[in-house]
Amino acid sequence: MEIVVVDPDYPREENLYGDVFVHTRVKGYPLHWKVRVIGLNTLLKDDVRYTWDGVDVFMSCDVNKVKQEILNAKPQILVIHFIQWQMMDFFLSINRPLAIFVHGYEALSWRRRLFDYNSLGALRYLPAYFFKNTKQLKWFHDFVTKANQRKDICFVFVSEWMKRIASADVKVAFNYSKIIPNGIDSALFNYAEKDVAQRKKILLIRSFNSRKYAVDIAVDSILELSDKPFFNELTIELHGKGYLFKQLTAPLAKFKNVFCYNNFLRQDEIAEKHKQFGIFLSPTRQDAQGVSMCEAMASGLVPITSSVTAIPEFVKDGVSGYTTKSAKE
Repeated sequence: MEIVVVDPDYPREENLYGDVFVHTRVKGYPLHWKVRVIGLNTLLKDDVRYTWDGVDVFMSCDVNKVKQEILNAKPQILVIHFIQWQMMDFFLSINRPLAIFVHGYEALSWRRRLFDYNSLGALRYLPAYFFKNTKQLKWFHDFVTKANQRKDICFVFVSEWMKRIASADVKVAFNYSKIIPNGIDSALFNYAEKDVAQRKKILLIRSFNSRKYAVDIAVDSILELSDKPFFNELTIELHGKGYLFKQLTAPLAKFKNVFCYNNFLRQDEIAEKHKQFGIFLSPTRQDAQGVSMCEAMASGLVPITSSVTAIPEFVKDGVSGYTTKSAKE
């Protein structure tokens, strides 16, 4: 069977931090079927063809080229991630079974991202985001309404929370759907038993491009810890990139045992970091799953996270980690 996976931001050498979680899932497909990835990426200037970890990929900014590439592949099924409005009518027209993964971008209301607009400077971008998001939800509502008339179109959600909230925000039921969390590469993020001393080694790996990832809460929790008599026994590392990095890490510069690295880590580098630490600090304001948290759990770290959105579906408080409601907790 030939599968075409449609994804607009697949990893490549110039884009190591694209949709890695999609690639983790796709790596399992060639064990059973032929697979290729095709994507519409409007930020590209030229078409690119490449092989990534054994998977053939074609990306283009030209929507007609992308459509033709899909038709030429003659897939028996399409697996779609981050569905784009430019492609919606095309997907309905080609009479192929569709598995459509809903990650959040496609289906969450602008109201759920107001935490990113918490300053006068940020507020100036809110009208544009509101306009874009409103159009996106309308397109997706119309698409789902039409897709619901076909039994060969299935929507896939990574969590029960994601499905429930998507249905509320798009204002439509999903007649045919499945809950399938993002897979974790447990060969890479393999369990290693922890020494008791590693409870004093705390790791955070996050994007610093959105308040969604709650790095400010993590920083506040470290400031809370700094008043404890055992604080100097701890080693704490923060890794990540984004426009908020300098601002958020500034209060930590005075601590000799807190190390802030303005960098992205490759998957193999993350797995190696997991081996060195015992606690994974990953508070959040909104996660449909929390893939980096799940990778850390697979490696044997104890996550300290937030009791919000989908997190309780993946972490049982006091059993597989700790879910909290504040920096102090």
